[in-house]
Formats: sequence, C-alpha cells, structure tokens
Amino acid sequence: MILGKNKKRKGFTIAELMVSIFIIFLIAGIFLTGYQSSGKKSRLKMTAQNLASDIRKAQGFALGLKEFSDTGETPLGGWGIYLSNVNELNNYYDIYADHTEDHIYQEANENFERINFEGGIYVKEIIFYDHLDNPYSQTQAHITFEPPDPVIYFCDQNSCINNYVLVEIILTDRSGDTKRVVVNKFGLVDVED
Repeated sequence: MILGKNKKRKGFTIAELMVSIFIIFLIAGIFLTGYQSSGKKSRLKMTAQNLASDIRKAQGFALGLKEFSDTGETPLGGWGIYLSNVNELNNYYDIYADHTEDHIYQEANENFERINFEGGIYVKEIIFYDHLDNPYSQTQAHITFEPPDPVIYFCDQNSCINNYVLVEIILTDRSGDTKRVVVNKFGLVDVED
C-alpha cells in the first residue's frame, strides 16, 4: 500500500483563490461606481429641493408679513429670492426683503440670508417665459412676493415689467446633470428633471 495516493485533496488552489478574489473586486468596483454617481445625483436633487423650499419660505414671509430683522418693519415690497448665472462662481442665492418696493434686489440693505450651493453645483441657466410661452434666457432672476396676496413679480437683470408668467432655474453640477426649479405666476414651485 502506497501512502498519499488515495488521499483526497482538500482546499483550493492558488489559481482558484485568485479568480475568486478578482471576481469579488470586480463586483465591488461596479457597485461603488454606481453608488458614487447616485450620491452626486442625490446631492443635486437635494439642492434643487432646498432652493424650492427657500422660494416657498420667501413666499411664506410675504404672506405672514414677516418683519425684517435689521429694521423691525415689514418690507412693503415683500420678500424675494435673487439668483444669478453670470459665471460658475455664482453658486449661491439670496433671500431678500424688498424695502425699496422696486422688486429688484439691492444687496447693500436688503439681504436677509445668503445660501451657498454645495459640491460644485451652480445656476446654469435662468429662463423667463411670457404669456405666449416664449422663452427669454437671462443672467439674473429676482422673484418677489409682495403682500398681502402675495402678488408675484418675476424680474430680470434689466427690468421688472411683470410680463413673465413663469421662471425656470436650471441647476447643474460638474458632471453635467441638471435639475429644474420652476415657479409660475400663481406661486407654485416645482422641481423637475
């Protein structure tokens, strides 16, 4: 009888272990890539939701006749949101109290709160629409809610003629994904893909 010939081998060869480890790393790499991409998309979606919420906050301030903390008075022109897309450095928006009643944001004396976008997100485009649904691309948007109704004013960088019935704010991130925040003349705010 020869010893060792009848023994069955137990365990794995080095080649089998290497193939198994490679498959595990491949699956983990695919999962992590998808996970990171979904994290960026959810950050953009959260930023768009926060902007929509702050537009509603300004609307609520106007409805509630909130006083401006610097003066202790309710701004007669209402409350608003200011955005700009002049360049990628405009990665913020301002909530303002319209003391001058011109529905145009005056940074020196009307700023209530500045909110910064996070993670490379910025305003890519601002589009105003008139009653005939004609689009007008602009570099600034002043969305003001004047109490007590509130009446909504959509103003661009040049004027506040109130011919616009809808404003669309397109947010983007470094990967090129976009989200749209839409405000209509009735004060409805929506986030769309």
